[in-house]
Formats: sequence, C-alpha cells, structure tokens
Amino acid sequence: MWGLIGRFRCSKCGEVRGMSWRALHNPLRTRVGVCRECLGTWTRTGHRCGRCWLPVRRTEDVGLLLEKGVFAHVDCGAAALV
Repeated sequence: MWGLIGRFRCSKCGEVRGMSWRALHNPLRTRVGVCRECLGTWTRTGHRCGRCWLPVRRTEDVGLLLEKGVFAHVDCGAAALV
C-alpha cells in the first residue's frame, strides 16, 4: 500500500500509473481514475457509450461503468469522471 503513494491504478486497464498520467478521475471516489492511454484509445474509437452505443457528445457527462470497465454516459449509470 505504501508503494502506491503518488500513484493510482487505472480503473479501465488496471495499470499502476503516476499521478501525472491521470486523465480523468471521480472527485467523490479518489480510487476511480482513468489514465491518458485509455482515454486516447477511447477517443480514437469514436467516443462510443459502452451501454447504449451512441456517441458521447462534448456537452454530455462521461463516466466509467465499473462492472464492465468501459466509458459510458452518466445517464446510462456510469460513475462520473471529471
């Protein structure tokens, strides 16, 4: 546990990254975060919701479905990320 100070585990891929690698995180749950590599992969694949398969627009809130490990709309039940 002490070895993870200043680091976090990506909730999508499971890799342990430094805090500078964090791209998105949940402000209420500090253990929920996504690294830049996972966010970049999602961007290249078209910003699709993992539950309804519609694209996530810029004005919509994005989150992470923890049970599936995919990005989704917050309205579809995902944990909010900022």
